Amino acid sequence: VPEAMKRRPLDFERRQVKLKNAFCRMLRREWKEEKERPKSSSARHESVSHALRGLGVRHQNEQDEDADIIIPSLGVALEVDGPDHYTRNTRRSLGHTHLKHRMLRQRGWRVAQIPYYDFDRIPFWSSMERKRFVQRKIGLRKVITFSDRDFSSYRPFPKDGQKSRVD
Repeated sequence: VPEAMKRRPLDFERRQVKLKNAFCRMLRREWKEEKERPKSSSARHESVSHALRGLGVRHQNEQDEDADIIIPSLGVALEVDGPDHYTRNTRRSLGHTHLKHRMLRQRGWRVAQIPYYDFDRIPFWSSMERKRFVQRKIGLRKVITFSDRDFSSYRPFPKDGQKSRVD
């Protein structure tokens, strides 16, 4: 076997290692740029955050955990998913959304998802209903008092096929 043929696998392996290292450097650079990018919240996200404040729930928006909202006291990562998280005209989540939820679960968070198609059905002027909706999503089991006559205690979401208060 000629000497050049014997060296060829080593050259190929070296090129693979160089390519792998270059690819890893590029990924690290892209990740750093993404993490340093200023984050902004949607109006829907702000509305959910407002509901949490109204419930007296301490939370953090757009933190390093890459979750939309985290609630450390409950161990909940709250994801406010707009239309870009779903296939067009359906309610099927896209792969990047599943991956993000999976990564959050692996970090120890319980992921609660607020899909736009559920949250947007609640009238914008009905802060009480929005608070109840968020209360159910995060599993907050305390009684919420809105006035002397109106309060809300935790109830699970209606089963499929049953109507809720906003239907």
